[in-house]
Amino acid sequence: MNAYCNPSSMRTGSYLVQLDNGANVHAFKSKKLINNIKRIHKNNMVNMSNKVITHSYVGDTLFWPVFYNPNIQFNILSQSLVERIYRHEAIKNEEGLTIRHDVYIPQYNITLPFRLSNGIYLCDLKFMLDFPNIGST
Repeated sequence: MNAYCNPSSMRTGSYLVQLDNGANVHAFKSKKLINNIKRIHKNNMVNMSNKVITHSYVGDTLFWPVFYNPNIQFNILSQSLVERIYRHEAIKNEEGLTIRHDVYIPQYNITLPFRLSNGIYLCDLKFMLDFPNIGST
């Protein structure tokens, strides 16, 4: 099964997730993509873009624990963390430029295509809502 990705519908607060090669943590703003959200006792301060963000909640997803913070601008996955747990393939065009990152999730037989849109690799994960407790495996 291939997940659908429509980068042209990019909007803040959606189910779009950015695969970020500069991130060292996963952080989501979309509560519906996370299971078992719980407050963490120690606030975690993370450098994001050009400011420090404090995360006080964590939850479960396909990508292991993620910080939950409804105040951040995007849902962000750390590419380096994703590559540690799932098979990843960079798809290149004729010029050798990466235009898509495919991430294969074997337990669900899903390939997530993170497509290049305005310099950012995005995938729409709304389909995850159809999987009960997808993040608690």
